[in-house]
Amino acid sequence: MILFLPHIGLSQIIGKVCVNCAFTSQSSFGKEKALSGTTITAYIHSQAGKFESIARTQTDAKGNYSLNIPEGKSVKLVFGDGSNKFQSSRFTPQVRFVKSPASNINWEVYQPAHYVSGNPYLVSPVYINGKGNDSLSALSAMSLNGSKPVTMATSKQVGSLWAVAYDRTSKQLYSAALAKRHVGYGPLGTGGIYRTNWLTRSTSSWLDLQTLGIPTGEDHHEGLKAAIDSSSTDPKLMADVGKLSLGGMDISEDTQVLYVMNLYNRTLYGIKLPADTTAKPSKEDVTAYPVPQAGCKGGIGRPFAVKVYGDKVYIGMVCDAQSSQSVKDLTASVYALNPATKKFTEVFAMPLDYARGKAVSGLDVQSSIYRLLDLLLS
Repeated sequence: MILFLPHIGLSQIIGKVCVNCAFTSQSSFGKEKALSGTTITAYIHSQAGKFESIARTQTDAKGNYSLNIPEGKSVKLVFGDGSNKFQSSRFTPQVRFVKSPASNINWEVYQPAHYVSGNPYLVSPVYINGKGNDSLSALSAMSLNGSKPVTMATSKQVGSLWAVAYDRTSKQLYSAALAKRHVGYGPLGTGGIYRTNWLTRSTSSWLDLQTLGIPTGEDHHEGLKAAIDSSSTDPKLMADVGKLSLGGMDISEDTQVLYVMNLYNRTLYGIKLPADTTAKPSKEDVTAYPVPQAGCKGGIGRPFAVKVYGDKVYIGMVCDAQSSQSVKDLTASVYALNPATKKFTEVFAMPLDYARGKAVSGLDVQSSIYRLLDLLLS
């Protein structure tokens, strides 16, 4: 008996996945970066009328991939895992229909968080003397194309601010309270985070961290008035600067989490943003990441800066030498947080004992960086 078995030849579909790839003359400019671990899935159209997966692979360290598909078979190729972390360039769609064998089936991507519109805006806090002035802008936006500043919120609505973060998905702008002498807090106090609808330019009191059981310190302002030309000494606030209320803030690149630095307990908080913009986060939506203090000698590590890049959250911190009062103990460092493991890794450090230029020429004053001293004016 002789059996005749059909021979099915396997061929390959191959290609590459990367950022800023030079696949076409119209491709974006920039340094090419291969993307490893990207999933590519091949589907066929079944007799039941549905797409069924027949092969799946991931790119290697150089961004290359290959799929073994029967010769002559037409498949639907899908790049990525649906996370929307990367977006396709217009020349290499994320979904392709390909007949095996085929080569140079590439996927060029970009990260939306790294790009802006053709008419970007600069948003900045404005510090208004006193507290409660409802006629002057405390949060302004200005088009880089030269338009007049747009008022996003008044001093009465938000008070003293520093950090600003924009959610490009929901078109919401977040701003956070700051301890600043002579400039009062907004209605939410030291733990206030405010939200501005970018389309309507309307600002609301969004979240007070203290209502979630997170301490951010007390309001020690004294004698502040609504009149912009009023005067005050505001003495107790001097010891609060850099020590309470909030510091830096940023949003994850997938726009799912808002990260904000609490200066009072030196902890970074990740706040999961509700998909429903009318809802507010609960305690269960907040994750605490205490900032490392082990490397700080003769004082306390004072964190402030927050910046999201990729899947890491970077924070800036200085050791204040408050207890030792030694310039040698003054240092600056940057830590990278991996939210998945909740671990910080120091990625940069430098001493701050170098001589600085004098603030006022001709005066014989100390030119090194000062240690932290709590000074109160009576």
